[in-house]
Amino acid sequence: MKIGILTFHRPSNFGANLQAYSSASYFTSLGHSVKIIDYTRPGDLAYKKSVDERQFLAHQHFVVERLPLTQQIFDEKGLCEIVRSEQFDAILIGADAVWRAPQDNCIYFAKWLFDDDSRNIAVASISAAHMGNGYMGVSVETRQSIHDCLAKFKYITVRDNWTREALNRDVFSGKDFVKVVNPDPVVKLHHFVENDEWQSNGLESKKYYLMSLPVCWGKSAKLGTVRHSWFSRFKQKVHAAGYQLVELPIPEGKSGLEFDYTIDYPIEPLQWFLWIKNAKAFCGLRFHAIVSSISNGTPFFSVDSYGKTTKKSMLLDLLGFHQQARKDDTHSKIRNLLKGTAFEANRTGSYLEFENPERIFDLLEHTDVNEVLRLRNQLELQFDSNMSELLKKISNGKEYNT
Repeated sequence: MKIGILTFHRPSNFGANLQAYSSASYFTSLGHSVKIIDYTRPGDLAYKKSVDERQFLAHQHFVVERLPLTQQIFDEKGLCEIVRSEQFDAILIGADAVWRAPQDNCIYFAKWLFDDDSRNIAVASISAAHMGNGYMGVSVETRQSIHDCLAKFKYITVRDNWTREALNRDVFSGKDFVKVVNPDPVVKLHHFVENDEWQSNGLESKKYYLMSLPVCWGKSAKLGTVRHSWFSRFKQKVHAAGYQLVELPIPEGKSGLEFDYTIDYPIEPLQWFLWIKNAKAFCGLRFHAIVSSISNGTPFFSVDSYGKTTKKSMLLDLLGFHQQARKDDTHSKIRNLLKGTAFEANRTGSYLEFENPERIFDLLEHTDVNEVLRLRNQLELQFDSNMSELLKKISNGKEYNT
């Protein structure tokens, strides 16, 4: 089949780039012809104001050089023209936050395609996520339009139970319409980096701990002393065990702390993934850093900034009841990823400095890599099974081995 993928591929964000790359690589590996539909939102270009300029250019270079792109387009008219010229057999839609109604005029619900009767194309969703507050804040007409579009999809998967429940509750009036929860495509990425050489800058594989922390983390007027103390204690444990401590900075900026080595910009997205692969363990921010750790079998501890930070949760953190503080983070992507696994406790909220650094180091140092790989294998089996079913649905029942 010829498959078009409509996703968030252009943001200056490692996860967004790697989701697109892994998805395209996966379906290509099954023998399909794949292109990323190069729809560019105004928000994609706005990243230039919020990230390091060198890093912004690195993300754009990766998109152009490593993704199988269509011609670049910017609106619904361009989307329709691309679909006609490319003659896709199916379009797959998915990624973080593609269902943040009503932004983007329902583009990611494919309304523009369903309004154009010139071609009969199978449409499906793969690992889509919604990161808003539900759909009840939009008009009844918009919710009905979303309902009507999604009802025409051949197959729908969502990345977490929260998205499934929000869609079923707010769009499908409580009916169990959306059923399938599917792992993030980046869990498959380790299969597709075998020809990419890690640019180690002289560091040895598995001889360093890797951290990603917020911008200027140690410079907070209120918590700066506490954070420096936390970092110093963690660094001492790392050194005592014979490792170096390396910073993997986020695109928005560096932490400002004294690491043994800080990876400088620009960081190519696949190199970002390989730095996680070759680390002894990872501790830090971002959902796709945790998915990449699982994909690579790297022990991890998440600084989970996606859940709710309330006065109650902060008080519980200060008192040392960290797991209780995280209990109500039902919206957290990382909480939903790890729930029911052996790694539910491998996360904290935004205030890492409230945790015990020695405990976190010991947890990481004694994590059984085979347990991480078991989790990866479970997620891969689930992903492959769902994608086999998706391909059958969009290709008139034909079997595909994944």
